[in-house]
Amino acid sequence: MKMIALLGVSYAVILYSGKRMHLALALVIPVIAAMIRRQFGSVVMYAAAALVFLSVLLFGQGTLFNLPLSAERAISFVAYIPGVEWESSTLNQGKTNFRETLNEIALEKIAEHPVIGNGISVSMDEVAEFEAMEQYATADVDSYAYKMAAGSAWHNTWLGIATDFGIP
Repeated sequence: MKMIALLGVSYAVILYSGKRMHLALALVIPVIAAMIRRQFGSVVMYAAAALVFLSVLLFGQGTLFNLPLSAERAISFVAYIPGVEWESSTLNQGKTNFRETLNEIALEKIAEHPVIGNGISVSMDEVAEFEAMEQYATADVDSYAYKMAAGSAWHNTWLGIATDFGIP
């Protein structure tokens, strides 16, 4: 019983964090572990429990309870199921083009130094350049992307490797 309570608290923390991949892994890892151990009855049980868990969250949202925005974000990968009431900021209306802006910056840096890359170091000139760009950011450009680019925190792994170390 203590283990089930601990798992419940763990899933609640993961859900509240708003991290979609963490929630997906938390739901899939027990299934994979049971398959490796050849406990196929447990696989069915874990899959059914995950389905019930997600169903309660999806169909209880807006009718029985209101999840915090971070939890809505975590389960928004199934956002277009009829009957589920989501906050508009969770869906497309609240999205920014953070990824596109960050990828454009990475592609510009790759074009400058395609073979050897830009390196991981950050120059003060580059930070000043990004701060200047951020000041002129419009609604179409996510200014947070400039801060991430200054610290080489790329959203796309392959673009990040190519930007920092050159095209592999």
